[in-house]
Order: sequence, then C-alpha cells, then structure tokens
Amino acid sequence: MYRFILSSLFVICLTLFLGATIVSSQGKEEMMDAEMMDKKEMMMEKVNINTADMEQLMQLPGIGEGTAKKIIDYRNSNGQFKTLDQLKSIPGIGDKKYEKMKDMLTM
Repeated sequence: MYRFILSSLFVICLTLFLGATIVSSQGKEEMMDAEMMDKKEMMMEKVNINTADMEQLMQLPGIGEGTAKKIIDYRNSNGQFKTLDQLKSIPGIGDKKYEKMKDMLTM
C-alpha cells in the first residue's frame, strides 16, 4: 500500500512538472513570436509615394507590378502627390486597399 501511494505521488508530481514545463515553453514561444513581429514592423521603413521605385511600391499590401506602374505613371504625369489620400485616385486603389497600407506610407 505504501509503495502504491509513493508511486502515485511520484506520477502526479512528474505529470505536474512536465505540464508546467510545456505551458511555460509555449508561453515563451508566443512571446518570441510577438517580439519578432514587433521587430519586423519596426524594421520596415515607410514607403515614400513620391520617390519609391517599382520594388518599393510592391512591398505595400495589395500593390502588384501593374498598380506600382500606375502609381509611377500618375506621378510622372501629374507631379508629386500632395496628400497620401490622393493615392486613391489610382485605378485599383480604393478605400479598403488604402486603409491597409496608409500606415506604411510617407511623402
């Protein structure tokens, strides 16, 4: 009987220890993921819509080669953008797409 109780206590303690270790490591992984995302966002510089080339413009969400070319063509024909909001006058950039990228833009 005494051995059974000791064995049971050992199994319970081992289970609690392993469970705590697993939960602790999952929390650390989540913290590391969040830290990496923060660093990634900080590393991404804003895109200047008046000077950016095709590759830089294509870094923006929803901007492919065609839309990047339209932005550059618009800039060449009309001069520099006066406001960021003016970007919505480019065909293919509506309110939703603009909202996704506006925090990544500068002039």
